[in-house]
Amino acid sequence: MNFYNTFFKVAFAVAMGVLLATWITPVWAMQAPQIRSVQNNADRITIEYQASQALLGLNVYRDGGYVTTIKPAQQQGSVSFTGSAGRYCIVAIVASGSGESFSACSAQVSSASTVPNGAGVPTNFRASVYSGSTAELFWGLPSDGAAVRGFRLFRDGRLIYSGDGRSHFEDTLLNDRVYRYALVTIDASGRQSREANVVVIAGEQSNNQLPGDPPRDSGSIASPGNFRGQFYSATAAELFWNAVPGNDIQYRLSRDGVLLSTLDGHSYFEGSLQSGRNYQYQVNAIDTSGATSENASFTLTAQGGSGSPENTNDFGMTLATDRFYLQEGNESGVIVPIQIHRSNGNQSPINLSLRSERGELSRFLRYGFDHTTISGETSTNLRMWLDIAAMPLQIQERRYVVTAQQQGRRVEATLFLDVEPVDAPDIYLLVGQSNMEGSSERYIRNSNPGGPDESNPRIRQLNVRQNSSEAFSQNWQFSDEQSNVAYPRFITAEDPLHEPKAPWQANKAAQFIGPGLSFAKAALGETIRQIYLVPAAWSATGFCSNGFGDIAWNPYPTSSPGHGGTLLADRALTRLNMTLRDTGGILRGILWHQGEADSNNGDCAYRYQDNLRRLVERFRGEARADRRGAMARGGLSDVPIIVGTMSKGQDDRGDFSQFSELKTAVDTVHRNVSISIPHAGFVNNDDLRPPTYHCGDNSCVHFGGAGYREMGYRFYQALRAVWTRDGNN
Repeated sequence: MNFYNTFFKVAFAVAMGVLLATWITPVWAMQAPQIRSVQNNADRITIEYQASQALLGLNVYRDGGYVTTIKPAQQQGSVSFTGSAGRYCIVAIVASGSGESFSACSAQVSSASTVPNGAGVPTNFRASVYSGSTAELFWGLPSDGAAVRGFRLFRDGRLIYSGDGRSHFEDTLLNDRVYRYALVTIDASGRQSREANVVVIAGEQSNNQLPGDPPRDSGSIASPGNFRGQFYSATAAELFWNAVPGNDIQYRLSRDGVLLSTLDGHSYFEGSLQSGRNYQYQVNAIDTSGATSENASFTLTAQGGSGSPENTNDFGMTLATDRFYLQEGNESGVIVPIQIHRSNGNQSPINLSLRSERGELSRFLRYGFDHTTISGETSTNLRMWLDIAAMPLQIQERRYVVTAQQQGRRVEATLFLDVEPVDAPDIYLLVGQSNMEGSSERYIRNSNPGGPDESNPRIRQLNVRQNSSEAFSQNWQFSDEQSNVAYPRFITAEDPLHEPKAPWQANKAAQFIGPGLSFAKAALGETIRQIYLVPAAWSATGFCSNGFGDIAWNPYPTSSPGHGGTLLADRALTRLNMTLRDTGGILRGILWHQGEADSNNGDCAYRYQDNLRRLVERFRGEARADRRGAMARGGLSDVPIIVGTMSKGQDDRGDFSQFSELKTAVDTVHRNVSISIPHAGFVNNDDLRPPTYHCGDNSCVHFGGAGYREMGYRFYQALRAVWTRDGNN
């Protein structure tokens, strides 16, 4: 018996070893194909290629994003498709056992845009190097004033940022390494501009031009006037100059031929000069087009030698250092020590103040001086805190100016804050009916590497149980945590979001999608933290009962005719609150797509505005408190709500392009939601219909996969617009 047991165990182990060896063969083992050329003729892209083995097909990617799959494909030849200029690579699809395997992506090959009157080139593309590993890129809008959808930033040919921001922070550079950046604009039609370029040498200030670029204009703007210096002590002095007329003028200051700083202000403090030494300073002005002025020069001899400039003030001010670190939401804040210098018996009061170097102070910034008025003291502290904003932050530099003023005389010091976002994930609640749950065409999901529905490890979700009468057969289960989630509780987000995933599953079985994942991907570009999605929609439900009884969205019990219960509102809050508690995250927004189920009953349709308003108030008021505190809770809090309009699709299965009177009443609430609910916005989905966008499952009441992907992107753009409009960005 022992012999046979041993024999079968060994045989089983050998068989499993062979099987596992087959399963874990790397998908990148095959050689990537080669691109010979990429041609762009009136937005018709043609790629000539060659592969090392027979192909089933090719996946095509532009700027790191999936474009299309072409099947079948020859081992060598060319493929054509509708597209736009960018950096292209291709992935070979080959037969592997009973399935398919994928190669790595080929080397990227660029295609310059041939579209006449393409997007305008970004202006004033420049870099500020902060250390051997950190730098920040800045740019302005194109000078033609055309609408801009966003920007794409490349480092050494690799896409590193895509969004509508105007700066990007780099914190993983290698000291003394040369990096080449390229920036393009994407206009409202999706057209791409020519590149703007800048070179950065980590640890050194770049000249912001590529070798071989034509020199920028010099002398086309006025040179800074009245360049002068003022001593505060034997080793401390400040340089001043007059402002140059114009908008968004910056100044470059050099000492002994070495660039010290590029700044917006008109002064610079030196706190570590050597007594008796001569210093040669130069300053010039630069505008948004990159044009520079002639240099203004000034020689400063530190006190203890001859030629010292006259000290016109008998008081001065220095900061312990000019750069500090501040984390959003950290109650310890930052303390900036300030030293006051007096001479010639000056004992008059000195008043201190703070301003931003770029516009108004953020309403989320709290600060205070230990002594706003300095009388006999020689030192004080500036204390600063940054409350958590409604919108996620990026790592960034902020510049402030501390001013000391006495009887009409003033001295200033520039303060640099390296700001880091709060260390908490961003949480979004997804609620509504079938178009939020996802009812696309079946088998539309493309989660292959580089596919539009590919998962991202930074996007997580609550692993919710499936909507069914079996899973939720009793009312108490809607508010019971264990009844709401599968194991494990949190997983990498994957379509369909409202379907659970077991630990042994490689992927979810269902092949349809909704708008939630594409929304999160759009949001990912403007946060350094993880995103958690809380799926809580249920198909065919509304405030009306519609045969579902208590399975409805009413915030509180109601006796209104035709209305259902509160179970879905209860369930959404249960799921949201357990996610807030377990992740320590921050509620950033609520997405709502619903309305069809309330468009067939007059009482429900005409009460829709009030029902939706009260539901949002309950969500905002009963959501578990997060690190933003009390200001982010309550019915009028600044947590945004974004609603989506209903489908107007039409195909041979039915026509939804014309709304009835009741459906129009609900649609009007959606489009005017910002009037009835504070901090709200809407997504217009009227154009997400055939022939450009296919309809979804069963009928055109549902959007198709391509429509959901675009809708998700629009949800984030609407959310960002609310943040900006309400001063939360």
